Amino acid sequence: NQFLERGINIRRIYPLTPMQESMLLKVMAQPDTMAYRIFYQLNVNALLSEQQVSQAMQILMAKHEVLSTAFVYKNVSSYRQVLTDRRIPVIMEDATAASDKDAFISEIRTRETNRGFDLQDDALMRVVCVKTGNASCKLMLFFHHIIIDGWCLHLVFSDLADALVNGAHVDITALEDENAGIYEAHVRELAKRNRTESLEYWR
Repeated sequence: NQFLERGINIRRIYPLTPMQESMLLKVMAQPDTMAYRIFYQLNVNALLSEQQVSQAMQILMAKHEVLSTAFVYKNVSSYRQVLTDRRIPVIMEDATAASDKDAFISEIRTRETNRGFDLQDDALMRVVCVKTGNASCKLMLFFHHIIIDGWCLHLVFSDLADALVNGAHVDITALEDENAGIYEAHVRELAKRNRTESLEYWR
């Protein structure tokens, strides 16, 4: 198994939602498409450490299992999403010595956006924390639309803000147990729906 060979454990396997399948097919047809690469930036009036950001990301993944998802589509007969235990990468940058901080940050955004995501092999969200002063930083969040849509953005970022403030007091294992299976249940419920009837509804 390719995941186990890289030290990544598989927790569960289940189908894609219709929307995810549509996005996957688009990416397979146009691997370099920028259509689903999403960027979001938070200005933070505090200087965050790598440990703080990583802890917040672990909390976020414990609460929202979809953030740990990989999409298996290479050399398989049926596409599946796989819940893994891999972590969201955190990259630390320092803009304080840059002569033009805006240009420095813009270069990071361009670099990470162009880097894109391999839906099977990459974590589908990553974070760049840029130090902008002695007591300030920017959190630059890059993710693929296949794991986060517009309806849940505000929930995810609200949870992220809370995790950054209160992360040191969170029992991540207990949080994982509390939220285990919620996303899978949603996916399997969607899979039960009649696709023909759903298509007719939206015509």
